Amino acid sequence: MLDIWRIRSTDDSNPSYVEIRACIFLLTGVGACEDYAAALIMLLEGMGIEAKYMPGVTWGCNGGLIYHAWIQAKVDGDWYHLDCELEDGISNGTVRYRYFMKSDLAMHASHYWGQNFIELGGLQPDQIEEITDNYLGENCLRDYPTPAATEIAVTPRKDADAILAGLMPELHEYEEIHGPLEYRELDVLPPVFGRYGGYRTSGITEESDVIFRGSVAHNLVQMAD
Repeated sequence: MLDIWRIRSTDDSNPSYVEIRACIFLLTGVGACEDYAAALIMLLEGMGIEAKYMPGVTWGCNGGLIYHAWIQAKVDGDWYHLDCELEDGISNGTVRYRYFMKSDLAMHASHYWGQNFIELGGLQPDQIEEITDNYLGENCLRDYPTPAATEIAVTPRKDADAILAGLMPELHEYEEIHGPLEYRELDVLPPVFGRYGGYRTSGITEESDVIFRGSVAHNLVQMAD
């Protein structure tokens, strides 16, 4: 699936990480948090809205910390957090906008990123350097007014194997005409976490998990005040 752009595109240059993850997700409807984030960035940039990829951590279904990705977007001069993957995960037919255009304070109830993520511990030196150089994030100072909940049609989860099988005839037809696709190194690993096995909790220690939970509790108290 990652090579389908080479068959359908007239541009032979390698796409960026965001472009390739977004295109595959928008084509197939199958992807993880990094794909949701990449697709949202491309859609917003197509609308003339500046957006940035954000790697960090959030809570998993089992109650522990997991690596995660979402975005920040600049709207009317202000930066906001948007996490469309988590929003999709809790929608169940109703979009509640819990993670739509939120401030740093609101997002810190469930997310950690940038300098706060570095201070959490458990990262390798090159991960810290990559975050410092590229992913400290913008200051998101306020929440955008939350829209009213919206009812949406629930679509069945797509089968990645079936999608791949459906694309294979297109690949075979292309290669019969043009010959086999040559191997090409593509940037498909998630920033910061990809080379360590993807979005897993192996790099986050039990001690940092406790620190993170304490920080979240502190922020929740601040929000209540």
